[in-house]
Amino acid sequence: MGIVQQVYEVTKELHELVDAAYEKDNRDAHIESVEALLEKRDALLEQLEPPYSREERMMGLQIVEMNEHVKVGLQRLKQEVKVDIQQLNKQKQHGQKYRNPYGNTSMDGMFLDKRN
Repeated sequence: MGIVQQVYEVTKELHELVDAAYEKDNRDAHIESVEALLEKRDALLEQLEPPYSREERMMGLQIVEMNEHVKVGLQRLKQEVKVDIQQLNKQKQHGQKYRNPYGNTSMDGMFLDKRN
């Protein structure tokens, strides 16, 4: 099997993995699988050398199309992680405000009454 064929197979597997549904509890394992495939594909891409046959060029076009879909899926995954991190930070702030409601009061100024 040629290098282009291997890149095609790994990209196809990555395409299917990005589309696959996963549970939030399993997201870390899903991300690790995606990272492993990306590293494998990166190593294969470094081994590519021209000239390419007609079939390899056709596979290359399909790889580019699948890669665009993979990019969108990875951006979606990144956005989901980003939203979860923001929610965790909000929960953390609310928890601290609940435990110590006067902890962040500002001392900009004060009023001193001198009647004596």
